[in-house]
Amino acid sequence: MKVVFDSGASIVLGGRFSAGFTAWLISRLQRLVWIHGLRWCDGRCCSFDWMLSDFCLDVLACLGYSVEVGQCDKSLFSIGGEAKKLKEERSDKMVEEDGVSFSATSSTAELEILLYFNPSLLFSMAYPTTPKPKLKSRSLLLLLLLVLTSIALLLLLFSLVSTNGNVNLNPHNYLYWGSRIDCPGKHCHSCEGLGHQESSLRCALEEAIYLRRTFVMPSRMCINPLHNKKGILHRSTDATSEERWEAVSLAMDSLYDIDLISETIPTILDNSQEWYQVLSTSMKLGARGIAHVEGVSRLNLKQNNHYSNLLLINRTANPLSWFMECKDRNNRSGIMLPYSFLPSMAAEKLRDAAEKIKAVLGDYDAMHVRRGDKIKTRKDKLGVIRTLHPHLDRDTRPEFILCRIAKWVPPGRTLFIASNERTPGFFSPLSIRYKLAYSSNYSKILDPLIENNYQLFMIERLIMMGAKTVIKTFKQDETDLSLTDDPKKNNKNWQIPVYTADPGTC
Repeated sequence: MKVVFDSGASIVLGGRFSAGFTAWLISRLQRLVWIHGLRWCDGRCCSFDWMLSDFCLDVLACLGYSVEVGQCDKSLFSIGGEAKKLKEERSDKMVEEDGVSFSATSSTAELEILLYFNPSLLFSMAYPTTPKPKLKSRSLLLLLLLVLTSIALLLLLFSLVSTNGNVNLNPHNYLYWGSRIDCPGKHCHSCEGLGHQESSLRCALEEAIYLRRTFVMPSRMCINPLHNKKGILHRSTDATSEERWEAVSLAMDSLYDIDLISETIPTILDNSQEWYQVLSTSMKLGARGIAHVEGVSRLNLKQNNHYSNLLLINRTANPLSWFMECKDRNNRSGIMLPYSFLPSMAAEKLRDAAEKIKAVLGDYDAMHVRRGDKIKTRKDKLGVIRTLHPHLDRDTRPEFILCRIAKWVPPGRTLFIASNERTPGFFSPLSIRYKLAYSSNYSKILDPLIENNYQLFMIERLIMMGAKTVIKTFKQDETDLSLTDDPKKNNKNWQIPVYTADPGTC
């Protein structure tokens, strides 16, 4: 039996075949030669493993060459020169099927089969309905490898792109600002509140984004006793400095989900094993491992190859506060992280508690009322009382709140109030119009969990984020709803407090 390609290549098989087996053989050869001989060979000498019924053929074929194989004997093959096309006249009946022509000299005589492939059929011929198991397995394997490769590439791309579109190209280079927020600086031993420290922490995280480095976060945060009525901080005159620090601080991962933060900015804690390894490696590398960059601008750190290639950059913080390094914070386009970033990165147990309370509240509005430390006053040289926020005490009283929020919150709504006001029942007059809710209403959820006021405030902020309408004390963005029009930042202008209503208001 001889199979001849239209290019002149041929395969000769010895034996006598029935008409049924001939038709089956043609369909098999049609598929195998089309796949392996025409599509994949592409003019180069290729090796394929073909299994055809009782014949096991190992063929090295290239279009334009002839191959002769003995029956059931893989060792008997040879590659000759370009085969001569069959020129003898054929007078027997030709049968055409699916682009294949074959002729039978007789049903019992030796069979000659000629295959003529039309290139236009390469993309239109259908596979036989009963593909060979080996080829099917090979196709499935190739498809599986293609799918796995695609998934791997997508995962790689996703790992390089953070949730806000920032690409981290140097995840194994590190940025260190110090073991305590705002330290070194004037707040080393008298730390500020949570919001102040978050501003500093956000500034450091923004620099890590800008430099495309992993941020080394302090493992503990200072908690000011002024802002903590929940937990009891024990002090001892005989304690070491480290013990005193432990007494006035809390674990950073008790407030924030470090893994969640790392989805946007790769972050490790400074008590982690990875950080100890970084320190060890940087000391071995010497000048090539670490640089102390006090006074060096961000732009220089990024563009200067001396800094960009270092394993570790130690940013000696501003002597005032960390956030002073972000000198362009008034330029809104220069801010890489929104104010809501760190509040939304709360530790998982805090997020879970907030979700439980939100589920109980249902459809609600929320209001944050900042009083306490913000309404402090002092007397000037003439004994006149002055304050930095002249309208705040007035604007955060219940009668003025009712007037201010009437256009934002319809009567009958559930109003969740978060406040540092300590006077019991201070906001009760609001109940004539609204159903009031406080975090203290959910002590069964919070008491087993809350250790300090920072954690409580983290939960209250998450609850506020879930409200339909959110009212803040001070306006931070132009679109914010606020109780007062006094600016939040006012460090110098002490004014006389105002308690009377403005003209034209209720």
